[in-house]
Amino acid sequence: MDPMITNIIIACLSVFIFGVAIGVDGWGCGGSILSESCIFSKSNEVTGALLLTATILVILCAIFMILLMLMDEIWAYLASCATAVMAVICSFAGIVHHIDTQEFWSPFLSTVAFSFTLILSIHLIADIITHRHQILHAFS
Repeated sequence: MDPMITNIIIACLSVFIFGVAIGVDGWGCGGSILSESCIFSKSNEVTGALLLTATILVILCAIFMILLMLMDEIWAYLASCATAVMAVICSFAGIVHHIDTQEFWSPFLSTVAFSFTLILSIHLIADIITHRHQILHAFS
């Protein structure tokens, strides 16, 4: 499978997860983070705005990746990379801001460790898949 298709699927999953995170009642204020019951808190307003911005940036990133597949232009590659980095910065800032105001750092650190482990696992599996002929020769 084309790696760009995999990246588009990952971007779509990210948009879905951001949407669920923003839209569900899990923020301790009786609603989604951008609902009327939660928005009265400046901390929630800032966090919600940053996460919503990150979601929009991931959508743009996916659009640029689709354009890259269709047109094979370097600007689309650079734009997808730039919007992905901006999305990471916005979501990280939103998470850190929320955790800093709530003072619950352990779940955040656990999430960071999980994310790094997930990325490591994906890279190792991708290496195994791309080098499977070398692995098969090593065992034969």
